[in-house]
Amino acid sequence: MKILAINGSPRKNGHTVKLLEAALEAARRRDVQTALIHLIDYDIRHCKGCYACARGSCPQGDDMARLLSDIQTCQSEGVLYGAPVFDFNLPGLLIDFWNRNTGMSGYFQAREEGNLDEWLARNRIWKVGAGIVQAGRSGGQKTALKHVNFKLLIEAERVLPGMAAHTHHWDQALRQATSLGRKLARALEVKQGSYPLWQMPFIYKRLTCFEFPRP
Repeated sequence: MKILAINGSPRKNGHTVKLLEAALEAARRRDVQTALIHLIDYDIRHCKGCYACARGSCPQGDDMARLLSDIQTCQSEGVLYGAPVFDFNLPGLLIDFWNRNTGMSGYFQAREEGNLDEWLARNRIWKVGAGIVQAGRSGGQKTALKHVNFKLLIEAERVLPGMAAHTHHWDQALRQATSLGRKLARALEVKQGSYPLWQMPFIYKRLTCFEFPRP
């Protein structure tokens, strides 16, 4: 069993990576192999919206093909996304990766051919997934985590709620990350099927609902 952590932060030694490493260390204690990929190590250009991927392949000569190959080479059953909060949302580095990955994984071609259900079943490449989103204060962590969870509903058979961390409470954040790593490892040990398509709106609501603080 193996868990791949994908760092969506432009920093390779910041809070996001430290929380990811805490989660991976907890998973390793349960005899789960781990790997870590930093998106900043790759040249990921913005999606141009040209839909060339729907007709065959992306014409941009960047590192996306190499990145997707590296992810596939990891042969992981679980994925853990990590990201800081930028302007009450996810950083552009992670968004660019997702935008490009959606097209290069055949989404638009499947949409043109009316095979989205088959594409979704094929694109769930991980058995289980979760996300870690962090910021110094209450700066949009839950909103950003909502987007991570929604993306994971497409990519993973099972999605754990993940964590929205406040780094001003660092000891608590590390404990949360350690707990999440253990939960990911346990989830890999349990054989469960994927979400039926008709359940996705209800699962999405459960994973992404939150309350705004009262004034």
